[in-house]
Amino acid sequence: LDDLVAAVSSALATSRAPTDAQSRAHGSTLSKQIMAVLHSLKGGAVVVGPALGASPSGLHVVCILNPLTRPAQRISQVLSLLRASPLAPTISLVLNPQRDLSELPLKSFYRYALPDLAPGGEGGRVQPGAPTARFSRLPRKRVLTLNMDVPEAWLVEAVTAAHDLDNLRLADIPESTATAELELSALMLTGSCIDVTAGASRATPPRGLQLHLGSPGQPHMVDTLVMSNLAYFQLKAAPGRWVLSLAPGRTQEIYALQSSTGITDAADAAAAAGTTDELSTQVVVSSLAGKHMILRVAKRPGKEREDVLKAAGEKTADPEEDAYGMLELDDDEYAEDDDEGGKGGSKDPKKPLGGDTINVFTVASGHMYERLQKIMILSVIKNTKEKVKFWLISNYMSPHHKQVIPAMAKQYGFEYEFVTY
Repeated sequence: LDDLVAAVSSALATSRAPTDAQSRAHGSTLSKQIMAVLHSLKGGAVVVGPALGASPSGLHVVCILNPLTRPAQRISQVLSLLRASPLAPTISLVLNPQRDLSELPLKSFYRYALPDLAPGGEGGRVQPGAPTARFSRLPRKRVLTLNMDVPEAWLVEAVTAAHDLDNLRLADIPESTATAELELSALMLTGSCIDVTAGASRATPPRGLQLHLGSPGQPHMVDTLVMSNLAYFQLKAAPGRWVLSLAPGRTQEIYALQSSTGITDAADAAAAAGTTDELSTQVVVSSLAGKHMILRVAKRPGKEREDVLKAAGEKTADPEEDAYGMLELDDDEYAEDDDEGGKGGSKDPKKPLGGDTINVFTVASGHMYERLQKIMILSVIKNTKEKVKFWLISNYMSPHHKQVIPAMAKQYGFEYEFVTY
């Protein structure tokens, strides 16, 4: 089914675009062709697998679907997996397409990558093979982009790719097949951190609070900051038991941990009893769907007016502004004296918030934009005498670019760090 839909989509995509004079006639003809195909599929049924009653498992699957939808693209791969499995059910597929269409509903080619569960030799069992997805009969002259349709909690990145997956044109590839290898690098631990300090008018997000995630032996493996927007935080994790702790420094000086929903299973909670204190708590990631939790903290006595983002003794912004993460600057804090008789310049020059280091956040996707990113990096470091650190979003970087950045940093003497979001 998915091969049939891919073939039809490919034929439509590679068809010659009509001129203005032909557009109305072409659109009418194309609409009639689509309607004819859909009419022929209406009520059609296909039976695959053993004859009814002859399945070794006795299972019979009946599936009624609209073939030109994303769910149909997904379930076709599941049905193929079931048919090749030891269950070997009989499958009846009934096509029920929508007949009234103004345009082709599918805009992309789709494959659902599932592990290979084919039995070994002589009926022996083997470990499941790596999930694979193969596209055939794609339009060779169109620019294609490879995207992953994965659960929200999955962080999937390309580890091997010889070609630009953002701008893939098969006609420019000398090989007969373009391949790419992707891996699930992490599961996302997400949550909301709420300040429940007694006496506060309402619970507010502790913006800037820093969290560390790790193991008992290595408590700081990854870190993050709590955002002012919905008190949101996220960390890279994996299935297992983790320790989530308040970071040393201003965070531990001002805040103490009150409670969390890091462990919801009764057995895990009993095993972790006595391990939670005012600085850390245990978190169990037990599903490939990731985990979302609630973390409650409170300010220590005497620290109610302190702000974790400000140095000790510095004036704290109004609590109402803190609740929305808004900072109000004096009108002339960074303004120059424009009066003709002014002295010019600032009386009390302020250093950048990052000290003597210039921090640059940048993201690039595709080989062309990665080339522009390298030009930008060289331009910055050649036009400043300050130390520069680049923060690069690695979610969309090509494997080749991830190898080039460390070599550039070593040659030109700048700092960098890969971050994910």
